[in-house]
Amino acid sequence: MKSIIPILNRKVISYIKALDSNPENARPVTFWFYSANEEKSYRLAAYLQNIGYEIVCCEFTNNSGNWLCIAERTLSPGIELLDQVCMEMSILAEHFGVEFDGWETACTPFRG
Repeated sequence: MKSIIPILNRKVISYIKALDSNPENARPVTFWFYSANEEKSYRLAAYLQNIGYEIVCCEFTNNSGNWLCIAERTLSPGIELLDQVCMEMSILAEHFGVEFDGWETACTPFRG
């Protein structure tokens, strides 16, 4: 796993904790992959779907000129879990010959 990913995970989790009414709540988390090769993107998507991820998108994007695959799963985004999942996603990306670009999730801001 790229050494910067755990650092970024900690920064994002700190933002979630600062902004979110309950950062431990399970929420949809998306994982983003890019590839210049359509077949590699679809093979990755099929694998991720078989292990329980929902494929939100697997299509060519004119913006990047690459194939984009977005996989989603509901998780409670704790730092240990995110580090583990990001490591797994990095390994999968290498195996399938695509690039893992990170993850996203929504925050529920404090109301008050």
